[in-house]
Amino acid sequence: MISTEQIEALAKVDPNLKNLFERKLAYDYQQFVHILYEDLDDSLAHLTQSRHLYKNSSEDQLSLQIISFLKGRYYDAEHDPQHGGHVDILVKDQWGKNEWIGEAKIWGGVEYAMDGWNQLHKRYSAGTHRDNHGGILLYVKVKNARQKLEDWVDHLKSSISGLEVQDDSNSLIKTTTSIHEGSGLEFYVRHMAVVLNHNS
Repeated sequence: MISTEQIEALAKVDPNLKNLFERKLAYDYQQFVHILYEDLDDSLAHLTQSRHLYKNSSEDQLSLQIISFLKGRYYDAEHDPQHGGHVDILVKDQWGKNEWIGEAKIWGGVEYAMDGWNQLHKRYSAGTHRDNHGGILLYVKVKNARQKLEDWVDHLKSSISGLEVQDDSNSLIKTTTSIHEGSGLEFYVRHMAVVLNHNS
């Protein structure tokens, strides 16, 4: 039988095992979101590294790749469930207590991305303490994904009263904070530009 000391020693040298423990032992919403974002970043990196395979993929097909990756890390992840509407990505913890909603758009300009914002912010999320984080995934198949993210956030700043923007160490990610229309509480949205431009 493996001892506690052996498990602790293995977790120190194996990041996958460490993350599995963190995923399984996440006892509150903030911990759930924190480890989800680490896993989501791994999923997006995998998608970007394989972007030549997804040149002609739809939003749904790209989102399903992310969901498959997250399921491989033992999340309860779904595509297109009925949750105030047809959600692109719904992720729950193992007990179904906490959830995260992601809306995905192939980049087609700020107005098209705004549809995802409105769906996430006004229809799909209740904005409570168990679902006050969500995400906008911008699948950018054209050049300069960073600039597209900047354009998108600038549009939000001029459209949403009181919106605050936080930079990330990854320049393809930004987080906004605004007041959720339904709950009246702060709602945090992580905006991720996914680099899918590929010229063969």
